[in-house]
Amino acid sequence: MFHNEQDFSFKRFITHLTTRKAISNYIVLGIALISVAIYLYTATFMLWNDAPRFLGAIITLGIANPAEPVYVFLAHFFIYLPFGSILFRVQIFSALLAGGTLLLLYRLVISILEKPILLRKKNQVPLKQPPLLLAGIFSMLVLAFSYQFWSQAQNVETFIFDCFIELVVLNLLLSEIAYKTVFMKLAIVVSICGIATGTDPPVIASIFPSVLSVAWYWKAGLGKKRLFILFLLGLGGIVLAWSYLPIMASRHPLQNYMRELTVKGVWDIATGQDMNLYVPQVGLANGLTWSPTIMMTSAWQYLVMAWMDFTPIILPLIILGGVYLWRYQRRTFIAFFLVVITNFIFSCLYLSGNQESWFLQSDVVFAVFAGVGCAWIIEVISARIPKLDLRITQAGLLTLALIPLVYWWQTLDRHSWNITQDYIDNFYKPIKSPAIVIGQGDVFDAVSSYEYAATSNKHQVIPLWVNYLATSEQMTLNLAKKAHIRLPNLLSYNQDSIAGYRKFMNDFFGDNIHKYHIYLTQQAYEDILLNGGRERSLQIDPDRFRLVPVGLLQEVVPKNAKSPFNLNDFFYRWNNGFPKTQPNFLEHIYTSELQNVIIEVAISYDNAANYLMYQGQYDKAGSFYQKAYSLEPNNVQILGDLGTFYGRQNQPEKALTYFTKAHASQPYNETWLYNIALAKGQLGKIDDEKKDLKSIIDNPNIDSSYKQALTEQLNSLNQKANIPEPSIRHKTLSAPSGWKQFTNTAMNLAFIYPQTLQVTQTTSQLISLSDPSHPDMKDELLIYSTVMSSGNLSDVTVLFLVPGQLQQSNTVQFPGFQAVMDVYSDTTEQTLVLVLQQGQQVFAIRFPEPTAFTPDVLDQIVQSITSLH
Repeated sequence: MFHNEQDFSFKRFITHLTTRKAISNYIVLGIALISVAIYLYTATFMLWNDAPRFLGAIITLGIANPAEPVYVFLAHFFIYLPFGSILFRVQIFSALLAGGTLLLLYRLVISILEKPILLRKKNQVPLKQPPLLLAGIFSMLVLAFSYQFWSQAQNVETFIFDCFIELVVLNLLLSEIAYKTVFMKLAIVVSICGIATGTDPPVIASIFPSVLSVAWYWKAGLGKKRLFILFLLGLGGIVLAWSYLPIMASRHPLQNYMRELTVKGVWDIATGQDMNLYVPQVGLANGLTWSPTIMMTSAWQYLVMAWMDFTPIILPLIILGGVYLWRYQRRTFIAFFLVVITNFIFSCLYLSGNQESWFLQSDVVFAVFAGVGCAWIIEVISARIPKLDLRITQAGLLTLALIPLVYWWQTLDRHSWNITQDYIDNFYKPIKSPAIVIGQGDVFDAVSSYEYAATSNKHQVIPLWVNYLATSEQMTLNLAKKAHIRLPNLLSYNQDSIAGYRKFMNDFFGDNIHKYHIYLTQQAYEDILLNGGRERSLQIDPDRFRLVPVGLLQEVVPKNAKSPFNLNDFFYRWNNGFPKTQPNFLEHIYTSELQNVIIEVAISYDNAANYLMYQGQYDKAGSFYQKAYSLEPNNVQILGDLGTFYGRQNQPEKALTYFTKAHASQPYNETWLYNIALAKGQLGKIDDEKKDLKSIIDNPNIDSSYKQALTEQLNSLNQKANIPEPSIRHKTLSAPSGWKQFTNTAMNLAFIYPQTLQVTQTTSQLISLSDPSHPDMKDELLIYSTVMSSGNLSDVTVLFLVPGQLQQSNTVQFPGFQAVMDVYSDTTEQTLVLVLQQGQQVFAIRFPEPTAFTPDVLDQIVQSITSLH
């Protein structure tokens, strides 16, 4: 008897497992698990924007920026999984949330289609027997493989978590509610919503109007007392979520962007008060900009993503589903519509770097509409074409649902891309610890946060954000206490002044350079936020320090220190053919940050080329310039440096080409026009040179001293043009063995020099002689040629930018010339300038540092200087 009862129970269990409902559940669960597997397979260590910063906060239980403490706290428990990298473990959290979201979506579509229909018109015909399983699966597949949902399911971000919470709330709100259950359900919903503000408040707030509409509908049955309790529950959820900040802020200060344990500090970071930024002149915008142009652009991007995410083929079914709910389930439609319209408004008002991911709240609703539309189209087809096998229709619709999977696979299969890890390896490879790395921008901030939290570089390589370093007193106190970095007292500097900022930074270098290697990213060095967009804010004090290119960074070293330059630092390793081959993104910020990585690489090549050029290694410099140009052919810095490179090699045609391209990109920048003028002068186009110089002089915005120097230069050209051209007699100078003769008819100049020296035509009137083993510009012998009908001979030295003040001026003997030796002096050194005059012809010779040339060689060069006519 017992055996028979047991056998009966087993058969009943098997029967239960094989019912249609059970099989449907297996299918749905299988689709969710397969989707999770696809997300994890196609994911990679290629994280942009906030993701690496989140990962650092998750690992340390620190505070990311933006904070989003609930997501950080829950994701932290996944780092203890016993397999995979830390990144992969957190990606499992995202993928599982995505799978759970799909299951909740299926449940919501089924519950909507199972609801009784309240007909508003006699001629309305609702669905008779909606194909529930197919409609639910259709919604799952449509959302699962839409671009943005799939992209974020691979990522370490909060947006999939927001979708999960949205569907939990919608399932509760749209379930059967009675007077006996409404308070309990709303209590759960309100508590969830309060805690959910600890994810991304403006995103999750898209569901709040729907919650309020349901509470308003039931307000009479709830009463004031229960409504007040609901308010307290929501407030309690908010307090619970954000209490994480003051608790964790003191644990990992280098991870924290909130420095004060105050109510205001928590409020500022929770509401993103420090993230509102609008500086259109330098292209910076984030948060509440209130710019009509930006809001219109955001609205258009919302429509574009709605079109692209699901592919256009799915859109008709989304529209049909919305129409059906409007006709037959008006209250359900209104709940969904409030989510969409709120999400749209917030997404237009608040410009986020993750803007496209904000639209996921609407995508969830669109996926519901798609499932309902699928059910309706089956009903319409079966009613109008009764002979058509319904299985054909269902198979066709399932094929449509899989189109996003096929369409986006190549774009979203990112498992072979490892750009973030490659970037980290290349960035950190040349760094010598202990080190301070000062940077700016999302890529640096995100990657360095991850590197500091997740690797052995903690306390060996300390990342600092340049904007906070000189402006946040609380941050400097934390750094001084926890990182053992010496920081000057901010109160001793004018923080609103560029001079104060520069002095603070150079003093910071001086206080720490003997204990740490100090590196700057290119973005930190080129920061212009404090300067109105006209010039970089940071300048290195040349009397104390110099910059040496080190891979993707530049190292600040003492002025007289040995150079740490190493060519091997500039041979980067990238996988999958990057940067020539690149992944594709629909997200604007990801595309922008990918381009910023490429720009960093190109500028690092350019920095290396500049360094090699001033070392006299022109062949190597040319190779690096071409590498930079091949990556960024329109970058004005690279174009300008290439122009200078070819100008120094007396190739004005090439120089003019690059300067012209730079001027086309920055027509307001008079530097490029000046360089164009000099290149034209080198080519003998003196009239064009004078015209360009006159154009710069007429610009009312140029500096007065610069204008004066250009005026002198233009007058010199005019006077030279008015002198009748005599017959030129080429002089042949007696040159020792191993020496060469330099002759330039345009400059009316000839002299001899050793072949070991490098002669560079810097401008049409200026040449330099340098020893390749002495790259410093102060080690160059400069010779300037001009024509002066009147004036003080010493005035020409303004074009040398001689440091210090004129201390003395002595007449000296120099055969064939009237000669004056001027001595300039500052607090550290003296500079000698020999001025030679023969009629209206004037030569000015600036002597190099004493160690640059041997006295005999220098004397022979100078003594051989002569005019050609």
